[in-house]
Amino acid sequence: KGLGGLSELQAVDAMLEHKIKGELRKEMVLPNRKTIRFPSAAITDMAEFRCPLPLGMFRIFVVKAENLPFGDFQADGSKSSDPFCKLRLGCRVGRTRAIQKTSNPSWEGDGPMDFLVHHERQLLQLNVFDHDHVKWNDLLGHLSNEHTVKSLLQSQKRVGPNELLKLKLDCSLIDEKWGGGVNANASVYLKVQYFPFKSDEFMQWMNRHKEHDKDDDCVFQERDTTQDNLHEISHSLCGITAGDVVLLSVKLYHATGLLETDVGKVQVRLRVGDVEILSRPCRKILMGDLHGFGKVNTEIMCSLHREGVRPETIAKCFGLQEEIVQELVTLPSGCGIGWNESL
Repeated sequence: KGLGGLSELQAVDAMLEHKIKGELRKEMVLPNRKTIRFPSAAITDMAEFRCPLPLGMFRIFVVKAENLPFGDFQADGSKSSDPFCKLRLGCRVGRTRAIQKTSNPSWEGDGPMDFLVHHERQLLQLNVFDHDHVKWNDLLGHLSNEHTVKSLLQSQKRVGPNELLKLKLDCSLIDEKWGGGVNANASVYLKVQYFPFKSDEFMQWMNRHKEHDKDDDCVFQERDTTQDNLHEISHSLCGITAGDVVLLSVKLYHATGLLETDVGKVQVRLRVGDVEILSRPCRKILMGDLHGFGKVNTEIMCSLHREGVRPETIAKCFGLQEEIVQELVTLPSGCGIGWNESL
């Protein structure tokens, strides 16, 4: 709680902290990136630049937990918990169902949770809570901040693709009388898999090197990129892949017909099967970002148009299509309404 208490009420502080963290995630947590354009730098696809495509899919099976602290008193005076797990990787959040009245819950047979991976050092956050219908869900334990996508895959490789990873939970924030403290022996059991997204160029590159001799194969082994590192680890886990994984990516640019009053309100909902993704609210965007030039060139074009220069002349000077310039100069300050992001 680096900001300290902002109010005298714990519930209000918790709500404010949640809101602040949420706003930071929108701008700084992968797949979102804070973009700063250098003068005259051309960005041909702002949506992809701000929200890069993921490297692959990270699948997590939460199988069970053991020796969890207690969260509630039962009617007979005994202590128990209704535990569930909440996971976060990047901006994606998943949770298990709550298991009633147990300190050793099992989710075996439940489906996996899938997360998109943008870097091998992305951290997995896992918290175990006691479900409560009346008050806040009480924290029972959490994983320490040392479990990255790469480290979890390496651990799975060591124990074998069909074995479970036993990870110790930190229960130091829970009172010892409830079964917590630094000496608590709570653990969670996971199984992880990684499915790389292979682009056509990547597959063609691999096929070319498979046909070469041993010396050329050394070049393949020496490539030190995040995609190759994760692919090498997942490829060594024999039997973990069930087939090819296909990524559907939808790029959102700008919309026509929206008003200034719509800024910050309109969102796009994408649904495929049972999966639903919601975009961030629309915002003002520089239309020049859609065509590879930034604020300075946009202002120059708008200024020339205000001074009476025709759009076709401006288009010839900047090497653009006349339709692009016509759309640009008719907007207030060269700004439109849209998203410039990928879903």
